[in-house]
Amino acid sequence: MTSLTSEDTEQLETDPSTDLFVGCSSSGRNRRGYFSRLTLMEVQDTFLAPPKLKTLRRWRSEAPDDFCYTVKAWQVITHEASSPSYRAIPAGSAPPPAECGLFQQTSAVSEAYARTLECARALAARAILFETPPSFTPTASNRQRIARFFEGVERVPEIDLAWEARGVWSTAEVEQITADLELLPCYDPVANQQLPRNERAYFKLQHAQLDEDDVVALADVLEEYARLFVVFGDSPEMLQHALRLVRML
Repeated sequence: MTSLTSEDTEQLETDPSTDLFVGCSSSGRNRRGYFSRLTLMEVQDTFLAPPKLKTLRRWRSEAPDDFCYTVKAWQVITHEASSPSYRAIPAGSAPPPAECGLFQQTSAVSEAYARTLECARALAARAILFETPPSFTPTASNRQRIARFFEGVERVPEIDLAWEARGVWSTAEVEQITADLELLPCYDPVANQQLPRNERAYFKLQHAQLDEDDVVALADVLEEYARLFVVFGDSPEMLQHALRLVRML
């Protein structure tokens, strides 16, 4: 996460009656000046290798009471052990490869969810994002896996669960599955021409060619959602886009 510049002097003001949170994805570092300008930070560390709980509690204590953290679910839940991102897991602590990923009904996946939930609670996070890789395609088996997983896991009323389906899933199918399982659909509203009709959603803006016109168009649709998490990517350019959106609100 890039630090804010001296030009970013406007204090963030949003309508307290709306559940709208705007921020960037981050490794949890370089938070100086961030909390007074944006209202959300998506923590990526929990996806790669969850930090110690005392570290997350410290991050929580450093933020304002009303600041919104979200976390990415540990990759052991969603990604197979062949994923290059598994290199981030400390040697000797990775679960058996055959038990990892794709929402399998295994002890490794169950324990990974428990660990993710611990992290979310330590941060008082308001959402957990489950990102599935392109290899998790819309087959009957995968539809069954995702349904069994979310129907069986512990739910915390204060924490929304969101699903980002990378790959060839259609908007209509994601919309239906997330509605049936009481999840938030996650989309890139610039890359995706058809936005979800759900009342609550999770937007991730990672489009490399994102420009000011895209941010203006995004600002026009925010009020259509009762609850919305808007997350820009982890780069200096995306940080500036997030600040530009905040100034439009």
